[in-house]
Amino acid sequence: MSYPRSLSIRRRSGATAIIACLVVVACASCTWFVKSGPPTDPLYQQATKQFLAQSYPSAMATYTKYIESDNGSGHAADAYYGRGMCSFAQGNYFAARRDFERCLSKTNDKDLQSAALLRLGECYMREERFHKAENVYRRLLKKFPYSAKRDDVLYLLGVACLRQAKWDEAENYLGQVIRNYPYSSRKPLAQEKMPAEDRFFSVQVGAFQTREKAESVRQALAKRRIESFIRVINRSGTSFYCVRTGRFSSWDKVKQHAQQVEAAGFKGVLKVP
Repeated sequence: MSYPRSLSIRRRSGATAIIACLVVVACASCTWFVKSGPPTDPLYQQATKQFLAQSYPSAMATYTKYIESDNGSGHAADAYYGRGMCSFAQGNYFAARRDFERCLSKTNDKDLQSAALLRLGECYMREERFHKAENVYRRLLKKFPYSAKRDDVLYLLGVACLRQAKWDEAENYLGQVIRNYPYSSRKPLAQEKMPAEDRFFSVQVGAFQTREKAESVRQALAKRRIESFIRVINRSGTSFYCVRTGRFSSWDKVKQHAQQVEAAGFKGVLKVP
């Protein structure tokens, strides 16, 4: 779940502030970070340690104590960010959004603003409020046009547009990732998400390295009267035979179909692209 990431030191308001990217958590659509607060404050460091131990309720309580006791040090925004990350880790995206928004209202630090906006957009994506996520990612690109994580933002913006069937816009943003960031970890993901010419949503039941296995899954679907097709995709030089079913014009419709496919006994299906 959680892995140490990296440590960097930068100057803020004439004093040395240590910003530690203490945790990196990988998920399907993003990579997110927790930043440490002032290293001399034991209460804040206690909250950070609790987060690292995945004791999220305890960490939230400690972050709250820090926020309530803050004497104007300027680090309350970091604590709101940390508490938001705890809520995010527990799947409470509404509470997470509130804290990321509070963080944004209390800091002028560009790194923290960028991180909070990225997390705010991810909350909306998890809630499937794709229009809201799109607005946040556009705001990020406008406010931080030279961000080191621009490839991430472009990719996420492309996915947010894709989920709304904004095919041309999605193709534009995903295409920028593919063309302009050849060494980004987002490039192969953008290539997979790039809309096909026929432009529809489907449910993917499985991806296999042999056509024989894919055909066997197709036959299993046919026995349950579910029509399917095979699409070949290339991932890091390896061909995969993807068994997919349905051709839908909206994300809501493909969600309904995914539920029907799972109810028929096929677990772990994906909605694509």
